Amino acid sequence: MRKYLLLIMFLFSSGVFAESFVEYVDPFIATAGDHGQLDPSANVPFGYVKLGPDTDPINHSGYDYNAKKIWGFSINRTIGTGCAGAGGNIRLKPFVGSPSIKSEGFIKNSEKAAPGYYRVTMDSQIDVELTTTNQVGWHRYTYPVKTDAGVLIDLTASFEELLSYEYHIVNANEINGKIQAENVCSKGIYTIYFNIYCDHEFNNLKNKDGKLISFFQMDDNPVVNIQVTVSSISPEQAAKDRNREIAAKTFKQVKTDAEKAWDKILGRVKVFGNKEYKKLFYTCLFRIYQTPVNTTSPFGKYRGTDGEIYDAEGYVHYDSWSIWDTFRTKFPLISLLEPEYMRDFLFISAGFVSYR
Repeated sequence: MRKYLLLIMFLFSSGVFAESFVEYVDPFIATAGDHGQLDPSANVPFGYVKLGPDTDPINHSGYDYNAKKIWGFSINRTIGTGCAGAGGNIRLKPFVGSPSIKSEGFIKNSEKAAPGYYRVTMDSQIDVELTTTNQVGWHRYTYPVKTDAGVLIDLTASFEELLSYEYHIVNANEINGKIQAENVCSKGIYTIYFNIYCDHEFNNLKNKDGKLISFFQMDDNPVVNIQVTVSSISPEQAAKDRNREIAAKTFKQVKTDAEKAWDKILGRVKVFGNKEYKKLFYTCLFRIYQTPVNTTSPFGKYRGTDGEIYDAEGYVHYDSWSIWDTFRTKFPLISLLEPEYMRDFLFISAGFVSYR
């Protein structure tokens, strides 16, 4: 019998090692079929936004590694859950030529994923890049042509049943709205408010049964940036949160910030040993920090389960709990590695937050 030595050190101070830990994370692990119910979406630790591809077939968290086509790129999803999962809302699909709601093929060997980042090239030669902050999902599309380039925004997309959607055109570059859909296994409902901002104008925006279609007036620069921000409070709050979270940052800066956030939190544990096993270890550690999600506005407010808005005084509010047996392993580990996060989790579960 072969024996393996796994040496682990828990680090409680920064700057001990200069090693990058994100390079060991492979977000594609356990994303094929029903093996893990995971996905390669871009997100930050405990991030509200999980921006990623919805494949055809769609699978639990919207993704199947074996799929040959993609429906588009949606803002949210749950991981490791049964039924159809939950999320898959505000799905964007860039296109050239005539818009279509059908799924599109993609070049498999172009597909890349890392903590806080996802990239793929579609059969139409549109290069898609995704990155995130806590509440902002940033789409960057590089089109192969200057004409007939556009985007389809599917407000009806949902892994579970969509209950309602609404939207309002704020100006030529901005759309506000609200989505309500059923939760995992149709147990309860959730509501998200959103703001969509594009650095190109939404020209002649048309609504076809909840699918918003717009062509862009392209110049010599073939790149279009679209930022989708979600909030538990209101679409207006989402717009404020977008300005607060990304301000004047570039896509590259947001991507780098996400990578640094992951590197910092993964670096709480130092593993010595075989690279293959380090890859497996850090990928599993990466998954631990996917849930719950931080739904507190940068301005310190959140919406409780009673529908009322509260101030998160002295703590950060989290939602999207998945506690099936995680109390045995995941949360004890978080208690050891990240006691400040665990303090906020316990603050909620202990009933110190006002609910009806």
